[in-house]
Parts: sequence; structure tokens; C-alpha cells
Amino acid sequence: MFYRCKNKKYILFIFILIFNLSIEHVFSYDIEKKNNDVKITINSKGKILNSITDSRYRKSLFKTIRDIEFKTPEQIIVATWGNGVYILDADLNIKKRYFTYETANALYMMPEKNEELNFLVGGKGAIGIYSKKNTEKIVRTRSLRQGGIYHDICYKKPYGILAGSTGKGIYIFSDSGKYKNNIENPLETLWINSLKIDPPEWFLKKYLKNPDSDYILVGGNKGIEIYDLKNNATFPIKNINGFVNSIRFSSHKAVVTTTNKGIFLYYYSRWIHFSKNSGLNGINIFDAAICGDRIYLATEKGLFYINYIQDDCSKKVIPEFTEETRIIYPYGNDLIIGTKNGRVAIFSPKDGKIIKEINF
Repeated sequence: MFYRCKNKKYILFIFILIFNLSIEHVFSYDIEKKNNDVKITINSKGKILNSITDSRYRKSLFKTIRDIEFKTPEQIIVATWGNGVYILDADLNIKKRYFTYETANALYMMPEKNEELNFLVGGKGAIGIYSKKNTEKIVRTRSLRQGGIYHDICYKKPYGILAGSTGKGIYIFSDSGKYKNNIENPLETLWINSLKIDPPEWFLKKYLKNPDSDYILVGGNKGIEIYDLKNNATFPIKNINGFVNSIRFSSHKAVVTTTNKGIFLYYYSRWIHFSKNSGLNGINIFDAAICGDRIYLATEKGLFYINYIQDDCSKKVIPEFTEETRIIYPYGNDLIIGTKNGRVAIFSPKDGKIIKEINF
């Protein structure tokens, strides 16, 4: 005998509860854009989320350290998913908090020569502009309110604030936050994870005959392309495949590009792909930092390093970081690292030890 319940809302609630309890924890994801619709495929069973507003996707990223910037060791800026932006001192003590309860996804520290602005924040359908007088201005973008996110943000004079979005290319704002325009054509990469202004001339010369314009590097769902802001032209780099998560330059005349298909290292005028031969096959790599002959890698399976100039380039595990690691940045002779679990730590590669850490 079946009991007939007249309260349909109660049945719906029970169904949703059972469904959510059966969901696996989300770690890796692949993104595909077709006809302006975004499909995110998660975990090994290929479950599909219709948009990044899906609660399962948001829950999997909550407290994640999304970006770290610093101008001096005494002012470390940390962007978190869902908890805004924290200002830390050199001992990792919290001094201030901005962008409160917002999704802070990207940071950009303004150069000292800019007399007014201090740093920028890219978030969910919004950017934050912070002055040296500690004023805050949050600008929301109407076309990105339904889940759209700025995955990277930077500043290029005279164009203004450049924000790389999910699925809609580059948005440009004035210094005060006034919307100026949106660049989609001729860009091939519309889901943008990384924007790098002023690529070094030694890198541009490999692809351009006269690198004398205003160029930026754009990384995302179509690899990497060089975009000419002045002439609205693009030059794809065919050596990179996979979904680009970050682009990092080093003083060694090297470029490290992290993807969901290993890392691509530009070194001595050629590209080297580290993947299966380094034990990185099938691992989503979010960020990288070069320290001497090592490349430290922030990945979904923890923190690794490889010796990129030696015959043995297999990955080595850093046992202090076995959780998903999202961001890694040189910090003097050390590394500053952010994880998915909300941990920020200063790590000494020389001693192989954590010097300081804080958990959000």
C-alpha cells in the first residue's frame, strides 16, 4: 500500500535532500562553451552542471584561496571564494577585510607610479577598486550577474582596467569603474583565466615581426593568444593545448603555462610539454612558480615540483601540501601558497618546511 501525500512541496524537499546527499565532492571540472551556453562537466562520472551558479559547484570551492598579491612583505592581499579579500601582515595576521562576503577570484596590485589606485579585485559579476586612501568601490556588470565571473584582472594605461570573464571575453573599465567596452571579436579565447600585460620582448619576437604595439597575453579555453589592444588583432600560439589556468614569467627568460593537460614551459626559445613523462598526466594544474632549477606546481592533487633542467623530470611530492593547492607565488626566497581548504602558508623550498600559516 502506498501512502498518498497531499503536500507536494514536502515530497519535493525530500527528493532534493536525497539527491544532494548522493552528490560526490567536486574536485576537477572541464568547461565547454557552445552557442553562448556553458557546460561544466565534473568528476569522473561526468555529471553536468548547467551553470557556475549551481550550489554543488559553489560548495566545492567555498573558502578556496583564489589569488594572492603583495607589494611589500608587510602587506599580503588574499582573495577567497565567498569570503572576500583579506589584508595580512608579514606574520599572516589579519589587518583588514574588503569585498566582504563576495566571491573574490582575482587580484591585481597597482604599480607605485599610480598615485591613486592601490589594488583591483575581480569577482562574481563585479570588480572592486581600492584606492591608496582605503576607499572601496564595487562595480557590478549587468551582463555577468547570472553567474558570470571575472577570472583575472589587470590594468593597462591608457586603456584602463581589463577584466577577463567567463564566456564573454575582456571587459574594459575606466579608472573610476565606468564601463567602456567589451572585447569578444576577434578573440578566440572567451573563457579567460589569465591576462598578462606587457609580455617581455624576447617572448613577443618569436611570434611577431614588429612587437611595438600594446600587447597582452590571454589564456583560457583556447590555449594562449597574443592580443593587440591598439589594433584589435589577435595572434594565437599554436604550441599550447588544453584549458589554460595561469601564465607565469620568470627572470630566467622562461614562461610557464599551467593547464588541465600538464604544463608548457617556454625555455631557450622552445616549448617543452611536461605531462605523462613527469607523472602529471590527468592532473589539473592551477599555478606554478620557478625557483632555481625547480618548477613548483599547485595542483588538484597537492603541491609538486619538477627539475626541469635535469634528465629526471618526474614530479616530487611536497608532503606538507597534500590537499588541492590553487595558488603559488614567489615571496622573497620563499613561496606563498594558497589551498582549496582556505589555508595560506609561507613555505621555504630551501628547508622544505612551512614557516608560517593561517587558515580561513
